[in-house]
Amino acid sequence: MDIDKIRELVHAAPFVPFDIHRASGRVSRVEHPDFIALLPLGKNVVVFRLDGGREKHETIAVSHIVAVHQDVAA
Repeated sequence: MDIDKIRELVHAAPFVPFDIHRASGRVSRVEHPDFIALLPLGKNVVVFRLDGGREKHETIAVSHIVAVHQDVAA
């Protein structure tokens, strides 16, 4: 996956939530542009989420991302 595609989704106006799909089969949801950090070298992203009122985060290697999918407007 190319980090530029993720940057494009994060900076889109208006923002549309999207899912990050990894080679392992795990999927991470990005609900808002404030919930993702793109690290300067473009090798990792950090996705934040709320879990039962607690903040959680996960670092994802861009090399493990196989696809990103946006919500399709109805």
